[in-house]
Formats: sequence, structure tokens, C-alpha cells
Amino acid sequence: WDDLPWVRSDNELGARLAVEHLIARGYRRIACIASETSPQRQFKERYDAYLAVMAEAGLEPHLVPIEKGLPRDEQGCRAVQALVASGRAFDGIFAVCDEIALGVLEELKARGYAVPEAVGLVGFDGLRAGAHVTPSLTTIEPDFQAAGGILVDRLISLIAGKPSDVLRAPVHLLERGSTRR
Repeated sequence: WDDLPWVRSDNELGARLAVEHLIARGYRRIACIASETSPQRQFKERYDAYLAVMAEAGLEPHLVPIEKGLPRDEQGCRAVQALVASGRAFDGIFAVCDEIALGVLEELKARGYAVPEAVGLVGFDGLRAGAHVTPSLTTIEPDFQAAGGILVDRLISLIAGKPSDVLRAPVHLLERGSTRR
């Protein structure tokens, strides 16, 4: 895949924005639902940035690994089940993609957790579906227009035979209802 032109989100910055937002809103026991071994390297990049921010803040990180081979929303549901079963206290969750976060939100609500009062939740990807759940999902949203422009520029460079560096699409925090204000 690396031979093909691609554009990835700025995963490190996005994860930093997500975790720093949770910390700024008063959450301290923040779990990360991710995978260290997924073929989707963005999950590992996001998890690594989560670890860095937690260390910088003097907070203890906690990885809740996703189960492979399941739909993303089901991975989120099962991760919450595993987190609750572990007995480990948590008040915030950073899910490395919105589809996982939507499953997390569903399971938290089914178990009676008040979001965002008791548990804050941030996803990543800016899926439109996140605006249509209750509470709406706070997420890291890539700049899709910039990503398209970057990809076009890369293709033009490729056609011209010029090497092009791998570029990252800018991201921003889209604050919605799943975290405290």
C-alpha cells in the first residue's frame, strides 16, 4: 500500500488534542480503546500519542485492546464490557476511531453511565453519525478539503515523476456533547 499515493490524518496531533481536551475537562482516569497490532497503523500512532500525553500529565495510561475481526461498533461495546469487568476505575475514554466510539457510547448508556458527567468520550475521524447520537460525539475531525487537495497534489507530482513526501491532513477538535464543557 505504501507504493500508492495516500494522505493520512495528523494522527499524533489529533490524539494529543483528544487526550488534552479530556484532561482539560477534568477527566483523569482516561482509558484508550485501541490496538497496538492493527494493520491500520493510524491506530498505533494515535495510541502512542495518547501514551505521551498521559505521561506528560503524570497520569496512568490504560489500554483496552479491541478484539479483531468484529465490526468497529461491536469492538467498542466489547471494550467497555472488558473495561468494566476489569474493575479498573475510569472517567474518560479516548477511542481511536469514531465507529469504535459509537459502540462505546452505546454500551456506556446501556450500563447506566452518564456521559459526559461520569465518563467523557472522544473519538477520531469526524464521522457525521457522531452528530446524530445522544449525546453527540466529541471527535477529532480531519480537514477533508485539505486532504483532497494534498492527494491531488501528490498525484500530479507522481505523474510528473517527482517524488513527494508523505503528507498529513490537518485535524481539529470538534467539541460536542460527549465531554464536559
